[in-house]
Amino acid sequence: MVQNILGDKKKTSFDDNLADYVNSIYDKMPDVIVPEKKIVVSSGNFSIEELKDVYVLRGVECGDELGAFTWIKKLLDGGKSHTQEEWVKITYELPDARDYYLSLLALYKNKDGPQAGLVEQVRRMFAEDFKNYLMMTSSRVNYKPGTNDELIHNYGSSSEDCKDIAFVGPCGYVGSENKFEDRINALFGTRNCKEVSDVFNWVTKKATYLWTPNKKPSSENTRTVVLGVVSIGVGFGIDAVDIGSSRPARGVIAVRELFVKNKVN
Repeated sequence: MVQNILGDKKKTSFDDNLADYVNSIYDKMPDVIVPEKKIVVSSGNFSIEELKDVYVLRGVECGDELGAFTWIKKLLDGGKSHTQEEWVKITYELPDARDYYLSLLALYKNKDGPQAGLVEQVRRMFAEDFKNYLMMTSSRVNYKPGTNDELIHNYGSSSEDCKDIAFVGPCGYVGSENKFEDRINALFGTRNCKEVSDVFNWVTKKATYLWTPNKKPSSENTRTVVLGVVSIGVGFGIDAVDIGSSRPARGVIAVRELFVKNKVN
């Protein structure tokens, strides 16, 4: 029995048939099987499949693993805005910052490949999101006085991932500067700041700007990570907003743990 990985916990907001539909996609996948059967993908080739309600990105590199990311075409809850706390109570599909970056990096690397037209179609979907909104993620930062800060991915889920890091520091445009490497790595799983900048620039046609507080707070301050073109329109923002801020979200189903790269003997 496939787990209902797309359902609305409260059964109030989403299309009742969408969960069954997306789960049926995974039933039909020839190269992946549900966790209970413990079988991994046999091919590492990147591909996109467009289905009625979703784009399925397969063969996405996730460090030493491969993954599949199923992005829902419509914004969650009809495009309504919610706080992060509200989103994690409503849905399982809130992407973290890494989900965004890994998917966009895979698209960027394959922009001139055999599926270039479909890659561009998906790029435009994300570009439109970032142009119109600061998109909510399941990543958040707890800024702490007198000690390291805490970056949390997949907040509110059973796979919550916490990292201790000095996240307070200078803001600025992301390029090849060393001053951003630790924070960019914590956010996206790479120390290659130029690549991060190139990827987001390709998607949004804007330079990438990292915003963080430049001094320690006097008391603990939690902020949610959002992604999008900043209001003044001069850059693509990797931003952290007040915990009470409401933003729209796009849904994703990420299955990283099922995939490993083929090894050459």
